[in-house]
Amino acid sequence: MMNLLNVIVDIRNEIILKNRTPKTKKANKKGAMHTIEAFISFFIVISFILTVMPATTITDDTTQLKINNVYMSLDYLEKTGQLKEYIINKDLVSLNTSLYDLLPKTYDFSVGMSTLNATHKTTSGNYTFNYSANSSSLDYVYLNLAFKTAQNPTIYVNGNPVLITPGDVSGTSNKIDITDETINGINVVQLNFTVNTNTNYNLIISHFKELESLTTINNIRMINYLVSGVNNTFMPAELRVYVW
Repeated sequence: MMNLLNVIVDIRNEIILKNRTPKTKKANKKGAMHTIEAFISFFIVISFILTVMPATTITDDTTQLKINNVYMSLDYLEKTGQLKEYIINKDLVSLNTSLYDLLPKTYDFSVGMSTLNATHKTTSGNYTFNYSANSSSLDYVYLNLAFKTAQNPTIYVNGNPVLITPGDVSGTSNKIDITDETINGINVVQLNFTVNTNTNYNLIISHFKELESLTTINNIRMINYLVSGVNNTFMPAELRVYVW
């Protein structure tokens, strides 16, 4: 199971960094998950973990020590409640300042944040829904489909086919990266079938914010720290610390 998650994560992180830091390396770790009481929120969390939850990749002792120090600093800020405030206010300047005070002064680093919006619904028959995106800060968009009973699904995003599967697909599932089909503003998703169907879908949209542009810096390692349950609501955020 972990091998599958690591493969998914590696693909996802390559997508995230492809257009901004082509030579970036990554290291990831899950942050603390708070209690989510509602069943729908729990379902979305599981889907989120399977789709985008980070894994850890470390290459040498020096890098590992640096990464561990960043994790410990983020753990400390979370325990003191400062991290939650930075997330709520999207305050990357204060986050950067706090890490500067905690980390060795020899570290070169910057920070970023990815906020997620996750929705879930069970549908019957053909179904159309909309979602909004800001292309200037869009990170990725995933559409996860679980077909309970379905035949010949044809899925469109803004009129572009993203899945066409002939035959009976009952009991199967698909994870579709629809980032490239997503446009700025309102987007339209169409779920079409030839016969009446029962389908679960969840949509995960990530937008990023970075303190500074990193496109001119090479050999960056991205460290991810996942935090959810902010303000007792399902609002996961992925903090990012870029070290070089």
